[in-house]
Amino acid sequence: MDEWSPRGPVVFVDGRQQRDTSVRLPWDDPGLAAGFGAVETLAVVDGFPVFLDRHLARLVQSCTLLGLPAPDPGAMHFQVSIALAAWGAPEGVLRIQLTAGGHSILGVRPASELREKVSARFVEWPAAPFPPPRAKHTSRGGAAMAPTHHGVDEVIRVDRDGSVLEGTWSNVFCVVDNTLHTCPDDGRILPGVTRAVVLELAQRRGLDTVETAPLQHTPGAGWFITSSLNGVVPIHELDGQPLAPMSPVVRALQADLLHTTGRTPLPT
Repeated sequence: MDEWSPRGPVVFVDGRQQRDTSVRLPWDDPGLAAGFGAVETLAVVDGFPVFLDRHLARLVQSCTLLGLPAPDPGAMHFQVSIALAAWGAPEGVLRIQLTAGGHSILGVRPASELREKVSARFVEWPAAPFPPPRAKHTSRGGAAMAPTHHGVDEVIRVDRDGSVLEGTWSNVFCVVDNTLHTCPDDGRILPGVTRAVVLELAQRRGLDTVETAPLQHTPGAGWFITSSLNGVVPIHELDGQPLAPMSPVVRALQADLLHTTGRTPLPT
């Protein structure tokens, strides 16, 4: 019997483990031909997928918004457990992808180090005819190219009036006078799982939160982003200008999230 190594990625297609990391789909599957599908990516910590139920709920929502058959969460739980058992390592990154052709792809790969800080740039981003912002879809060519094109770690999408919406791989917060501001889940952004958790953690700390899109030129604002794989990450440079070091509010939320997910805090 062949042994499966946990050192490299493991991949399942339609419930079957692949003997390498290749994914074989029909040439005309819309997920391959047009990048049409839904996707979730989440961290694995101590053998457990972080906030799996929240990610599966968003996967169902994304499929509904894109007009795709919604998966059964119970069946997805089972598939995830099989993939993690095959992975066999305590840490990793789990990716769940559903194609419009009806195929499911689950992969687990090694986890990368958490980002300590990022540079960012505000960019006015087009809307239609892109897929709905609230759907986490697989048409990510433009989003993947944008940070490299602008020479930063993350590009932050803004409206024509300068309202700050979200990043290409993150949600965005600003802090003014110990109050958190972030774009609401009003159809213009992908409602991030980590974004929701951070808002809950802020409320537990008694911090004021305002779900109104902040303006990109907000005086005295400190900025940070959130994502499932990196947690809370301060922005240290924005539009080519250095920002102040991480504030106590952001540091506290970062520590709370690390504690909630069971991750090791970053060195100070």
